[in-house]
Amino acid sequence: MNLLALLTLLVVVGLPAVGNAQAADAPATSSQPATAPPLITAPPEAAPAEQTSPAEQAPSDRPLRGHLLPPEWQSRRPNYFVPRVLAGTVLGTLAGTGGLIGGFLIGLALEKDCNPFDDVCSSDEIFVQTAPALLATGLLSSLTVYGIGSALHGEGALSTTLWGGFAGTGLGALLMVATQSYGGIVLIPPLAAIGALVAYELSDSEWEREQVKARLGGTSVQLVPVVGVTQGGGVLGGLAGRF
Repeated sequence: MNLLALLTLLVVVGLPAVGNAQAADAPATSSQPATAPPLITAPPEAAPAEQTSPAEQAPSDRPLRGHLLPPEWQSRRPNYFVPRVLAGTVLGTLAGTGGLIGGFLIGLALEKDCNPFDDVCSSDEIFVQTAPALLATGLLSSLTVYGIGSALHGEGALSTTLWGGFAGTGLGALLMVATQSYGGIVLIPPLAAIGALVAYELSDSEWEREQVKARLGGTSVQLVPVVGVTQGGGVLGGLAGRF
């Protein structure tokens, strides 16, 4: 009886201790629902950089092989040299022919006392009759060549073109006198046009050279005297140049 009572007492006393031990070992639960951690995604792959050569990254100012200047320094105007030559020669000759005929009619009106085709005229009478024709030929031919050249992106000078036109006209007149034939008159208009055209293209080339010098910043040599003092107290002098 005493043994049974002792066992009952041990059971009653030991059960609370076992329950407390199990409660301590169990993980604490939270009233809030558990959430899964966010997924970690891989960063987007960067687009591969385009492979560019150093020459493409920084444009070089050095001229290409076979070029005096870099292409971006060269003139951007269209190259109409051949059309200028063809149109200037043909139309300049036609304009000179019209000026020759019109000027000769004016000369005949100024000097009516002499008919150059039937009479023997004096030098003064011939000069009065032919001077307007020669002036009109050189003037109209030169103006035509200059106008066509300017329309076709030329940069020739008007004064130079006029000098060339009158030089060609004078050469044609000299050939007419040398041959002593009226057939030499037909050479005056084309020679006037050719002279004006040559002069125009020469002045156009001169303009092109001036543009090249302007882009290069000038080609003249500039020298400046330089004087300095060395560390030992001496004087050092010389010339500094810009080429």
